Amino acid sequence: MNTEIVPDRKEVFKAFLPATAVMVVLAALAVFSGFWVLRQAENDRYLSEAKSQILSQLTARRAFLEEVLNSELHRGQNLAAEFSINGDVSQHYFNLTSKFFLESSKYIKNIGLAKGLILTYVYPIKGNEAVLGMDYRKNPHQWPAVQHAITTRQTVIAGPLHLVQGGTGIISRTPIFATTKDGEVNGGAYLGILSIVLDADKILQDAKLDTIFFKHKKITVAIGVPTGSATRNIFWGNPSVFALQPVTLDVRLPYSTWKMAAIPEGGWQLKSNRIGEYQLTALILFLLLAGLLGLFNWRQSRELLLRSQVEEALKDNQRNLIRAMKDTEKANKSKSDFLANMSHEIRTPMNSIIGMTKMALETPPLNSRQKHFLTNVQVAADSLLHLLNDILDLSKIEAGELLIEEQHFDLVNTVKNCIATLEFLTLEKGIGLHWSFNPSVESLPVKGDELRLRQILVNLIGNAIKFTEKGAVTLAINHASNKNEPTALHFMIIDTGIGISQDKQESIFASFKQADSSISRKYGGTGLGLTISKHLAKLMHGHLWLTGNDTGGTTFHFTVELAPGQLKSAPKQQKTHSTIRRPLHILLVDDNPMNLELCRLVLQKHKHQVCLAANGQAALEQLTEQDFDFIIMDVQMPVMDGLTASTIIRHCERNDHVDALSIPEELKKALVRQRKGKHIPIAAMTANAMTGDRQKCLDAGMDYYLTKPLNPKQLQNVLQKGMADKDTLPDDASSDIPELQ
Repeated sequence: MNTEIVPDRKEVFKAFLPATAVMVVLAALAVFSGFWVLRQAENDRYLSEAKSQILSQLTARRAFLEEVLNSELHRGQNLAAEFSINGDVSQHYFNLTSKFFLESSKYIKNIGLAKGLILTYVYPIKGNEAVLGMDYRKNPHQWPAVQHAITTRQTVIAGPLHLVQGGTGIISRTPIFATTKDGEVNGGAYLGILSIVLDADKILQDAKLDTIFFKHKKITVAIGVPTGSATRNIFWGNPSVFALQPVTLDVRLPYSTWKMAAIPEGGWQLKSNRIGEYQLTALILFLLLAGLLGLFNWRQSRELLLRSQVEEALKDNQRNLIRAMKDTEKANKSKSDFLANMSHEIRTPMNSIIGMTKMALETPPLNSRQKHFLTNVQVAADSLLHLLNDILDLSKIEAGELLIEEQHFDLVNTVKNCIATLEFLTLEKGIGLHWSFNPSVESLPVKGDELRLRQILVNLIGNAIKFTEKGAVTLAINHASNKNEPTALHFMIIDTGIGISQDKQESIFASFKQADSSISRKYGGTGLGLTISKHLAKLMHGHLWLTGNDTGGTTFHFTVELAPGQLKSAPKQQKTHSTIRRPLHILLVDDNPMNLELCRLVLQKHKHQVCLAANGQAALEQLTEQDFDFIIMDVQMPVMDGLTASTIIRHCERNDHVDALSIPEELKKALVRQRKGKHIPIAAMTANAMTGDRQKCLDAGMDYYLTKPLNPKQLQNVLQKGMADKDTLPDDASSDIPELQ
């Protein structure tokens, strides 16, 4: 019976008052702290905006100053070049040329020419009579600048200076050298000094430095000449501006620099108009927050007892959930360990069964009865291996460890290969096997997991053939009608078999399920193929379903979404004979005598010389005694496993971290002496076929990974690939060997 919990009002009120008071105080602190931070941020923003706008206006004034000053100073240098070309300049020529320059410029006050070091001409002469005949060498204020100009052959700028005739001027002194015989201007002997005085007051007035404002507040500007780390010789504005953290900007002139500085009148004590708005907003926010906190705290206090009980119940549920999760993890680990052990223990004897059976079938003479028996053994072993692979695939799917790969492939070739694989079954039963493509699908390049798509097709077409006694099985491929992507495909496998009743059509997709037990007895099978195919279709963003009834004929449909791809170039023709030029010296390491015997026979069939070792320790000892071309290494072995042995071999070859290896010192030294600087190919040949086993082998230093049962063709390809960088293979052999996984 459910009982509603109603807290005592007195207890709620007692909890409400102190908690609410604390929360209101904290809210006040939070709101006004936020207001203070916001005010600081707004002041910083406002200050940043002011500096940005001031800097923008200073930049415009600087552009004007640089344009005017550079233009005028360059005009003076052009005049000096003119005098250099004419050589001995007369008074009349000087006056005419200077008059033209003054009339074309609003900022030049006067022009002077010193022949040698004596000031000879001045234009205009009025007001400048006193300087005529001045010897620069006898003027201690001007001689250093003149001497520097002559020595460096460059224009030297002085000023702005207070002029004798009144006002402020900028003086440029440009040395004049004679034009050489080959026409090089100013390339010859020293002739004199050209002095040009610019009206600094007029230039600065035209720059409108006193018209800079920020939000109706006047900006004070000062200009000076930098000297070292400080700014001296301030010739415009109030010198104190430079001491008040101003906005500064350099004015770059030929062979000189000015520094502009600006601050608002009264300094940087600027205040944004938004501060008052923020104060009112903070007060309203505090009152609103205080009311909401009071209401919230009352409700919270009222539900205090109920929450306590709910929290305790949640803790109990959490403890139960953690316990259940641990039990699930333990069960999953036990399941994974069981599957790994089952895979290893079944594959190990199957390696001998399949391998020895194949060897026996290839050993003549066999009578028809013997060949029949051995063929049945081989078929049974292949069926058992297929079942084991299905169980492992299902385990990976349930654990979420089965990944869909993406690679470019030819869809038509994939379908043709599936049909070719299963065609012999239809020939034995006397039924037809047909397939058709939508023309636009047939020419479509795709990218996806070719292996898993092939697995679905083989499962479904194989089932259709199994349950069809007469008629035909047809595969039809078209675009998926409910998808916009052209690479979303719809596959239909249509048979004329026994059919499936409506009430069984969902259950057959469950693991180890078939329509009824009589089907299993008559046709065989484990009921895993459809389960795996349905999961694979889902992993490829599609689904699997069927249509039909028990009166005859069934159509299985599945869709997949592939990515647009490009067709791979046609692979080179695989060679059917061994491309290894000489027999190899191979070290074979395995603790199972049957596996050793089988692999030895396969290798010796190709004329290779084989040495055997029962564990990793024995393999290391043999490596100190003789050289090998290749090592084939089992993983699980007593004394020392294959991963440890491979790691030790690689450390000794690289001669790194050898001291940390846990092997006898003498063996360690012998291995380093024998293997240092070399690299021997190592292939793992193991019954460990679970997710991650391949990567463990590669991480231990192994080069290749093969699973049992042994596939002689794959083994031969691995030997070819391992020797591809040695002289035992022709130059093109390595390109003929596929990448093995």
